[in-house]
Amino acid sequence: LGGTRTCLTTFSASEVVVGGGATLDLGGLTHSVSGNWASNAVDAAVTGEGTIEFVGNGRVVTGSNPLPNVLVSAGVRSVNATTVAGDVSMTGGQLSVLEDQVLTVDGDAHLLAGVVGFSTSLAGGDEVIDVAGSATVTASAGPHTKRSVIRVAGDWTSSGAYAPSAGRVELTGP
Repeated sequence: LGGTRTCLTTFSASEVVVGGGATLDLGGLTHSVSGNWASNAVDAAVTGEGTIEFVGNGRVVTGSNPLPNVLVSAGVRSVNATTVAGDVSMTGGQLSVLEDQVLTVDGDAHLLAGVVGFSTSLAGGDEVIDVAGSATVTASAGPHTKRSVIRVAGDWTSSGAYAPSAGRVELTGP
């Protein structure tokens, strides 16, 4: 997308690329994406209070250009350097943070169903989910290594379904 686009209705796309200098205004609606998402170009912006719902396999990369809210409901969603200004929710599918990458969540993480996983490579740096708010994890644990980290500044709640064989949870706030 180039220029400024305001979404007055929901959209469904197989792939979204927000180009340099472009702004995509989501409004307050939920928009479905089944493939890759890239909004990491210089001066790219995604605005509004809306939610991007990932419904299929693909990668996400935003760099420092945050998405308002994210929902993973189906497919395998692989995360490169990604920032979410609001909440991340998961009701199905798989969320996988790739090697040496960080998923930054400025709100809360509600990882309720599906699978939370990380890269299986032992080379490189940590794979991190960094949550500024609280995290609830009742999803199943997928691949984890000693470099897998969930960092939470707020409250941490998990169930017996989330029982990774490696990795760590770091509680960084009060």
